[in-house]
Amino acid sequence: MHTVCEATERVIRQLVEALLYENLVVFEEVLQQNNTCIYYIQGQSEQYVCTGKRTGFERVRLKSDIKHRSGAPVLLHELVAELLPTAVQSEILYELERTIYFSNWNKMNVNHILRRQMNYEELESAIDEGHPYHPCYKARTGFSDYDHERFGPEAGGAFYLYWLAVKREHTKLMLPTEEQSFWQKELGGYDWKMLITELYQQGGNIMDYTFLPVHPWQWKQCKEKWEQLLTEKEIIPLCYAGDLYRATQSIRTLWNQDDPLKSHIKLSLNMSNTSAKRVLAPESVTSAPAVSRWLRTVISSDSYFQSCGFQILEEYAGIVYDPASIQLRALTEGQLGVIWRKSVRHYVNEGENVLPFTALLVTEEDHAPFVDTWIQKYGLQAWFTQLVNVAVLPVWHLLLAHGIAIEAHAQNVLLVHKEGWPLRVIARDFHESVEYTEEFIANGEWVPDFSTYHERYQQVKPDNYFCMSSVEALRELFTDTMFVFHFSELIYVMSEYYKVDELLFWKLIYKAINLHIESMPHLRERAEQLCWQDSFVQVESLLKKKIYNTKSEYHHMVRNTLADAADKGDISHVIC
Repeated sequence: MHTVCEATERVIRQLVEALLYENLVVFEEVLQQNNTCIYYIQGQSEQYVCTGKRTGFERVRLKSDIKHRSGAPVLLHELVAELLPTAVQSEILYELERTIYFSNWNKMNVNHILRRQMNYEELESAIDEGHPYHPCYKARTGFSDYDHERFGPEAGGAFYLYWLAVKREHTKLMLPTEEQSFWQKELGGYDWKMLITELYQQGGNIMDYTFLPVHPWQWKQCKEKWEQLLTEKEIIPLCYAGDLYRATQSIRTLWNQDDPLKSHIKLSLNMSNTSAKRVLAPESVTSAPAVSRWLRTVISSDSYFQSCGFQILEEYAGIVYDPASIQLRALTEGQLGVIWRKSVRHYVNEGENVLPFTALLVTEEDHAPFVDTWIQKYGLQAWFTQLVNVAVLPVWHLLLAHGIAIEAHAQNVLLVHKEGWPLRVIARDFHESVEYTEEFIANGEWVPDFSTYHERYQQVKPDNYFCMSSVEALRELFTDTMFVFHFSELIYVMSEYYKVDELLFWKLIYKAINLHIESMPHLRERAEQLCWQDSFVQVESLLKKKIYNTKSEYHHMVRNTLADAADKGDISHVIC
C-alpha cells in the first residue's frame, strides 16, 4: 500500500536501483561502517547522490531519496534525461509516468483492506503493488482511465469476452477433446449454439470457420486495423458471449467470476507492462498443451514430487489465428490467440487456502508484513524453513533430477497453506518459459517434438525457444526467478521488519538445498554441473533489455549469496 506521493518516489527509487544494479550508469559506491553505501552517480551533465545497501545477490536497495550533490531534489524527467540513452527517453518516461498515474488512481479509487482475510481470487485483485524491481511496473500502455478501471484487476471489474469466427485454414487448434465437445464444455450448449447461429446469419458456416475469444480491449484497439481481414471475411465479428471474467495480476490472464471452478483464460493484449508487450506468440500457443503434458508426466513419475505435493496448473488447450500469408501475419502476429488453463480451485482441498506468492512479499496497512500473523504463530525459523522446503526444493529438484528449469518467479507460484502453514506450491505459466539442454535432460524421450506443433520450431538454433545451449542457462533461470527477483524480496521485507541479518535466511536456503543433495547422492554430480555454489553468477539485466528494446537477453555478473551462506545458520532466537 502507498500514498499518492509515494508512487513517484517508488518509481524513481526502482529506476535508480535497477540502473545501479545493472551497471547502466557511471557511479562510485562508498561503503560505510554500518554496511550502508553512498552512491555518487554521474549523469550527462549533473551529479547525484543517494544512500543504500547491497542485499541478496547484490541487489541495490536505496535508503534515501536521490538528490543533486548540492542537496537539491530531483524530478523524474530530469533523471531520465540525464541517465538514460536519448533514443529511449521519451518512451520510457511515458511508461514511468503512466505507472505513477495508475498507481495513484488505485490509491484514490480502490480501498483494499484486511487482505490477510481474502481468498485467492480477491487477492489477485488486491495485490496491486506490481513488480518490486522493474520501474515500469504498472505502465499499461494504451489503457485509459476507463480501461484501467474496467479491465485492470484492482477495481474488480467483470466483463464478457468478444467472440470472432476465424478461417479454419489459417487457424491452429490444440484441443484435448473433439471440438464440439470442447466448446460445449467451455461455453455451454446455449452459447455454443448462439455463436453458430450468429455465424450462419453472417454468411459463414462451421465447416469453414471456428471460434476464438478476444479480450474486449483488444477488439476495440485492433478492429480498425483489421479492416482487410473483416472485408475478406478472414475473421467475422460475432458477439459478446459466455461467462463474466475478471483480470488476475497478469491482466491478460482472466478468471471466471460466474464459475471459479472453470478455466482461466489467457488472451493476447497489445499492451506493454514492465518489460514486454503482452501478446501471445503463435508457436507458444500451439505447444502450450504439450509442455504441460510433458511436465505432468515428469512430476507423476517422481516419488519426491508426490511426497512434497508439487503441482502445476495445466495449460490444456490453445487456439491461434496464424495465417501463412506474410501480409496477414503482419496484421495479426501474436494478437489473436488464447490459452486455457485449469482453475486453481481444482487443486485445493477442504480446509486449505491458496494465495499468489506475490502476497507474501507485501506490507499491510498496519506496517507489518502480510505474513506477520503466521510468523508470530509458528516462529520465524520454522515458518521460513517450511516455506523453503515446499517452494524452493521442488523447483530445484525439477532442475537437478530432471534437467528442467521453469520460470518460478513470485507471480508464477501459488502457495497452498493451512492457517498460514505452508503445505505445497502450484506452479503456472509454461507456454514459453521452460528450458532444458539435450545433455542435461534426464529423459529426452519425454520432451515434446516441438517441430510438429509449429513450423517455427523446425531447424531452430539453441537458446531461441525451450532448448538451451548450456546448463548455465538453466541455472540462471532458476536463480533469477527463484532468488534474485523472488525470495530476495521476501527476505528483504522480513529482514527489515524483524531486524534479522539477511544472510541468516540465505543460510537456511543453502542448508535446505545442500541437505536435499546429500539425501540423493546419485544426483551429486549433476549438482556440481549446475555450479550453484560458484562465487559469482550471471543474472538477467531486465532494465537493460527494456532500454535496448530487443528480443536479445542481457546479463551481468553478481556475487552469489548462496556461496556466502555456506555456513550453517540459526534464526530461532528472533521469534519463538
